[in-house]
Amino acid sequence: MYRYKKIMICLNLDDHDEKLIQYAGILSKMAKSDELHFVYVSDTFDIPEEIKKIYPQIASPVEAVVEDLMKQIVKQHFNGHENTQKIYSPLEGPLLGQLISYTKKYDIDLLIVGHHSTEMAAQNAISEKLARKAFCSVMIVPKGAKALLEKILVAVDFSDHALNALDVGSAFAKAAGLEDIYILNNYKVPTEYHKTGKSHEEFADIMLDNAKSKLRALLPIS
Repeated sequence: MYRYKKIMICLNLDDHDEKLIQYAGILSKMAKSDELHFVYVSDTFDIPEEIKKIYPQIASPVEAVVEDLMKQIVKQHFNGHENTQKIYSPLEGPLLGQLISYTKKYDIDLLIVGHHSTEMAAQNAISEKLARKAFCSVMIVPKGAKALLEKILVAVDFSDHALNALDVGSAFAKAAGLEDIYILNNYKVPTEYHKTGKSHEEFADIMLDNAKSKLRALLPIS
């Protein structure tokens, strides 16, 4: 798989990092990635001077402490392409802005981020905004998800973007040794279908045939 030579992983320094790192390992093997960029973003790494005087043991640069912690977590959970270079970057500032800027600055191909439970609405909103604004593909890993690729589902709306999604899904399937991918299109019967004189079921069949026709036009299949 020629894609994803530079993969970026946004760590949270929590138990969800394990799955993010495992997915990074899987993809680095599939793509024979050149670089893995592990990043952690904090609003600030500053420690007030009065706190340093009370706790001199934390006077060392916080960035260095965070980087060491990142390395420990990655070493514990990473099992990927052995020739991939690992880069560790503690970042300071707004999470969304830092991640987007990093993807552009380092020409990242894929950003892997976590998606937590509904209690962490702000964190999940960040993931959704990244999917729209990042300068690369974004992989969002739900908390509790298993790090494996066995079945791939591609949602399509028959647009050019859908064709790109199918291209990526096919590449994933080929690299993972999968024989099939699943293609999903959602359609609905228009509310004024009755004006055509057709029943709901009849018009649903018409919509289905139309979707199949568009899919045949999108793909070289019989």
